[in-house]
Amino acid sequence: SLQSMPHLTLLNVDFYETRLKPLLAKWLLLFIKSQLFVGLSDEDTLSYITRRPGLFSTASQRAKANKTTVEEETSAEDKEVAAFVARVSTLDESYIKVLNLSFEWLTCYLPHIWQKVDRVSYGIMNHDD
Repeated sequence: SLQSMPHLTLLNVDFYETRLKPLLAKWLLLFIKSQLFVGLSDEDTLSYITRRPGLFSTASQRAKANKTTVEEETSAEDKEVAAFVARVSTLDESYIKVLNLSFEWLTCYLPHIWQKVDRVSYGIMNHDD
C-alpha cells in the first residue's frame, strides 16, 4: 500500500508489483509510443519493460544441469523466448536503450525512490544537520 503523509511513500513492495507496476507500465507504453517507437507489438513491449525475458535460454541451463543436449531440454516456453529475443534483436539500438531504461525505472528506481521516507533515507542529510 501507499502512505500519503508526509509525502507519497511505498509501504508494500508486493502491492507495487501486483497493482501499481502493471498500470505504470501501460502509462509508460503510451509515452514510448508517443515517441514514435516502432518494431514491437504493445504486448511485447509491455512484456519487455515489466519482465525483460532473459537472453539465455532456460533450455541451455537445464541441459548443463542434467548433462543432456539443448534439443532434449527445449520447451515451448524456450522457443517463445527465443522468438521474442529474435524480435528484439532487430530493433534499433536507441529503442533497446529506451526499453532497458523503462525496465530499470519500473523495476528498480521507482520502487526504491517511493520507499524513502525522509531526507536521511535519501542520504542527503548528514549527522551535523
